[in-house]
Amino acid sequence: MKAGNSTVRALCLLAGLLLCGPLQADKASEQKKLDALKGRIAELQKNLRASSQDHNQQSKALRESEVAAGKLRQQISASQHALSQLKAELKQLDKERQQLQRARQQQQEFIGQHINAAYRMGREEQIKLLLNEQDPARFNRLLKYHDYFLQARNDKIQGYLDTITKLEHVQADITKKQQQQLAQQQQLKQQQAGLKERIADRKVALAALSKTINSDKKQLSKLQRERAALEQVIAELERAIAELDLPGNSEPFAKRQGKLQWPVKGQLRKRFGNRRQADIRWNGWLLGARAGTPVNAIHHGRVVFSDYLRGHGLLIILDHGDGYMSLYAHNQVLLKETGEWVQSGEPISRVGSSGGLDNSALYFEIRKNSQPRNPAKWLKRS
Repeated sequence: MKAGNSTVRALCLLAGLLLCGPLQADKASEQKKLDALKGRIAELQKNLRASSQDHNQQSKALRESEVAAGKLRQQISASQHALSQLKAELKQLDKERQQLQRARQQQQEFIGQHINAAYRMGREEQIKLLLNEQDPARFNRLLKYHDYFLQARNDKIQGYLDTITKLEHVQADITKKQQQQLAQQQQLKQQQAGLKERIADRKVALAALSKTINSDKKQLSKLQRERAALEQVIAELERAIAELDLPGNSEPFAKRQGKLQWPVKGQLRKRFGNRRQADIRWNGWLLGARAGTPVNAIHHGRVVFSDYLRGHGLLIILDHGDGYMSLYAHNQVLLKETGEWVQSGEPISRVGSSGGLDNSALYFEIRKNSQPRNPAKWLKRS
């Protein structure tokens, strides 16, 4: 029987190893593909910056200030979250301290009563019992009760000492948390000051860049270059994501036509197909919304681009499988990185004005095999 059990265990172990082996290999292979995608994007970004004719000091300054501001906003958000956690922990510790202080007070009163009673009885309590009691059986019972009384008193004293020790530890934890809170608050102030400087830098860079684009011809040329850069990124992503896998446990994107939630609730400033300048038309929607408003994924997918792109600012692109993509541009901060999975409705960024916008807005596109599709046909009616 034991030999049979050993055989079963060995078979189960072997099956587990056979299953884990391919899973680990698949995971390693997928990570290798993601690393290759990131490398290709980085190289493409480098080439785009090197070949850009308007790669002047103003454009570079704008990009640097907006990227730095985005990182600072992430850090500020993390600091605020940490402060919120510390506040909750301090509140819980203070509650625990109050409970221990009440327990200590009750224990002090109880022990005081015991000590007072023992003092009135005198020091030779057991001898008094022996002298005053003639019945040996009754004496034994009384002596046993007396031992219980002493043990109970000792337990109460030990409990009191334990309470004091716990109270000291809680007080030490409170002091430590308060110090962490002060340090975190100071760090937050520095981050907010840094963000204020970056915003001022952006304003200067944007004004300087506007002076260099002082004609319709130059503006058109700039838009054409930015459109070409985006198309290069899309084409590169199309080649790279063909090798990536998407889980098949969600409804296909194609079946969600007319049912998708808006990425953000806002004013529709520019529609798909509206003329932008000369022969350039809008390939998506421009949705006006308050800066910092969460931008949500319209469908389950994987982040395949999360970076800065000239003219589009902080840009995030999701792959939804079967050739479908969604793009979200001009964000003030990106909440997801390349390779991460996102669920429908999950926040992926926050509305901003990066990329040179005067007012905060989200530029949003849907694409099929790199070709723009009208969001009006895919999103629910507002």
